[in-house]
Amino acid sequence: MVGRGLGVLLCCVLLSGCGLRELPDLVPLPTAAVPAAAAPSPSTALQAALLTAADLPPGFGYFDAPDTPAQNVQGCPDITAEVRPDAQTRFATGVSGPFLRLALYQRGVPGAREQLRTARRVSLCATFTARDANGTPLTTTVEPGVLAGLGDETVALRFVTTAPGLPPYYSDEVTVRSGGLVIHLAHSGFSPVDTKITEAVVRAAVAKTKGTS
Repeated sequence: MVGRGLGVLLCCVLLSGCGLRELPDLVPLPTAAVPAAAAPSPSTALQAALLTAADLPPGFGYFDAPDTPAQNVQGCPDITAEVRPDAQTRFATGVSGPFLRLALYQRGVPGAREQLRTARRVSLCATFTARDANGTPLTTTVEPGVLAGLGDETVALRFVTTAPGLPPYYSDEVTVRSGGLVIHLAHSGFSPVDTKITEAVVRAAVAKTKGTS
């Protein structure tokens, strides 16, 4: 979901702690993956459809940390829309990124369509403000992305977040609906990310999830 993806983006810019949202303290060290639960569920059913490091360009390795949503968002109400992913994973090329976060949502066609409508509303925000868990003010601009034509619907956005005394943080986010499945990728870092990598990873995710919608 775009709201969660941006939360990942913000977390890195924030001094709180999260896979994609930190600086010196801001980027935690890689931790061990948590095994999927044994009982059948939508989440475990989608685990096999997640990309692994072997599916990614060279240099990306598994990376994990908790989500830390931004607070007091002003100017873009839809950015805080909360949809818990049924399966997700994260990767990084090092503690300073770039970072990848892939999330899968099995929502049924009506729910998946609504999730894409929310993403399109976010694209209309242009700019909004928020604060991290420590109260650091953040300003984010929203620009259209360049990727389209994947699955049944595609929404691509670029977020650029600035905070006092910190470098800009960039996140290219792509949300794809395939039937009732939503695929969301956030590719982010402290310099503009390589859109060719974004496209290659999104296409790989769409291909690997084919048949799970």
